[in-house]
Amino acid sequence: MILEDWAHIVPGYFLPNWTRWTWYEKLIQKPVGAPDLEFSYADGKPKAQIRPGSEGWIILGWGGSISHVDSWLYSGIIEALDRLFEKWPGARLKFCGHEQRINYILDRWGDRVIRQGGMKPEDWPSVVASFDIGLAPLDMRPMPPMRDGGPVNSYDERRSWLKAAEYLTAGVPWVASRSRTYDELARWGTLVDNTPDAWFEALDEKVSFLAHEKDSAWERRRWAERHMTMEANANRYGEIFGRILAEAHVRLGARLPGITYVAQKVAA
Repeated sequence: MILEDWAHIVPGYFLPNWTRWTWYEKLIQKPVGAPDLEFSYADGKPKAQIRPGSEGWIILGWGGSISHVDSWLYSGIIEALDRLFEKWPGARLKFCGHEQRINYILDRWGDRVIRQGGMKPEDWPSVVASFDIGLAPLDMRPMPPMRDGGPVNSYDERRSWLKAAEYLTAGVPWVASRSRTYDELARWGTLVDNTPDAWFEALDEKVSFLAHEKDSAWERRRWAERHMTMEANANRYGEIFGRILAEAHVRLGARLPGITYVAQKVAA
């Protein structure tokens, strides 16, 4: 979407966000009903400790930057969680990061919300692995085109698929807003329309059959290792940078040796 926004100004090249397998390969899947882990740093080193009284909890996890407020407000997930917390006393939302602007919403759920601070990128996979279900809501309200004839899509459809990539690589079942952002990964997770009913039904099903969902997610992790990691896509980095260099030289008038080029006149 971003490339389409700027195509009239500058050529662009798409390289997806992938995970680093070296950060994920030693993860162990959290068993159903296992206690939650709280992550922090001690003397600069990561530390994980069991959260007291958390045995049997079902952790719905999310972590993100401060640009995601609208992803929560306009996706339908808030109303869905109202219903989910009412039905499942053991359900908890692990909200990771330093976002404070939706505290007025999180506060209404009281102790059903767990706040987890930020972690270094190499330590973040352990936090993701502590989720029973991963969340990826998006704001799908369309934006006006940036120019006449430009694409009309939501701001959030200009985000990367990184959350789904992280969930897949960590072996975590996940639910996301139906969008161009996650379309390519639809078969490996659950995409829902942005309505409270759709979000509730998807999450309720995940919780109801959590053991099966976790087993399936752990199997999909093997696919993710082969397709969603930087290590598995190393050749694509070389290919795309090679293409960038080659096309840049062509635009500057470069010619291959031993090739005869014929100029063509374009009719006025």
